[in-house]
Parts: sequence; structure tokens; C-alpha cells
Amino acid sequence: MCMKHFGISKNLANVLKYSWQRQKRYICWDHNVDPNPVYTHVGLPPGDGLSPVALACLLQAGLNYVKQGDTITHHRVYMDDRSWATDTAEQSLVIKDRWTEWSRLVGLKENIGKTQLAACRPTQAQQAEVLGVAITSRKQRKPTEKELSRRRDALNTIQRIGVLPISR
Repeated sequence: MCMKHFGISKNLANVLKYSWQRQKRYICWDHNVDPNPVYTHVGLPPGDGLSPVALACLLQAGLNYVKQGDTITHHRVYMDDRSWATDTAEQSLVIKDRWTEWSRLVGLKENIGKTQLAACRPTQAQQAEVLGVAITSRKQRKPTEKELSRRRDALNTIQRIGVLPISR
């Protein structure tokens, strides 16, 4: 278990392995809950405070695999998002292929539709989106339509929360 390799105590790792291999989940949809649970022995349980720790250990193992022999690429991992910067498109594709290979080896399913590649030089790209955030080499820019939409959604949520019948 990779958690033990990264310093998680053997006892805690064993307890998590035991409980996570015997998960019981209830399917919820549109304010309805199926009374019959679904049993699973794979995946990290949502809502478990130690799931992000396990995910961090797993992705650190993946990063170690991807970085083998690579001393020039700048890597960043946050939760299940992975980013890297290289000097050439060819190097970037090699890194992408290494992540795909590692994911296949450990049994993870990648969402290829979410893969984004962008050039970092201003002459090649005026703006790129990384992890849902627009970045640019210009000092000032207009918000993207996606950012404006997210802002509208957030304001709408705030207004709806404001009318909840709770004491203040």
C-alpha cells in the first residue's frame, strides 16, 4: 500500500484498507435516496477526511514514476489535477504519455476529454486555461465568458443562501 511507503502508520493504513474495501454507498438523485446500498471495494469514499491523503500518496507515486530520468520538467499536482511545463511540445507529449502509462498500470481511468495542452510563450498563445483559470502574459485582460458565467452562478447561489430560514 503506497500510504505506508509515504509514512502513514501501518495500523492506520490497515484500518483504512479494511474499511475502504467494504464500502456501502447509497445512491442519491434529486432529493431521493435508494434504500438499497451499493457495495464496492474500489475507489476512495467521498466524505472521508482521509481520502485526500490517500489521493495525495497515490499521485505522489505517479509523479515519482513520471519524473524518472526527467530533470528539466516543472511539475505541479493538486488533488487529481496534474500540470507540467516543458520547453517543447514533444517533451510535453512525452510527459502526458508517461502519466497515461502510469494510470493504466495502477488501474485509473483517465478522462481524456479534460486534457489541455497550451503553449507558454506569448508569441504562441495569448491566453491559456489551466485548471479552469485563464492565464495570460498581458497585464490586464477581460474576463472570459466561462469566468463571467462562474461569477453569475456564484452570485445566484449567494442570493439563494441569503433567503434560507436560518438564524443569523
